[in-house]
Amino acid sequence: MDNRLIANPPQIIESTKAEFNESANTTIGLTGEPLANDFDFELLVEIAKRSYLNLADIQQYRQLIVNEHMLYGINETDMARLLGQATNLATINWMKRSLND
Repeated sequence: MDNRLIANPPQIIESTKAEFNESANTTIGLTGEPLANDFDFELLVEIAKRSYLNLADIQQYRQLIVNEHMLYGINETDMARLLGQATNLATINWMKRSLND
């Protein structure tokens, strides 16, 4: 490996490191897991109340939902839509039939 690359990393590495450090500015929740500052979980719950989503499950998987938001950038309304699609009985039955074929 070229020693110059180690001493002076390429610009892409420096910019990625800076972006990572900015995104690491999160608060720590009661479980010790990072919580996204920009995800309105209460909005997700309000949207979920208007659908057939199980609110207890949403609360149980709160950190997983926030992690998905942080990882993929999914906003509250899209998250509610995706949760609805994932728990749609028609979709689940279609997937089960497809897997069995």
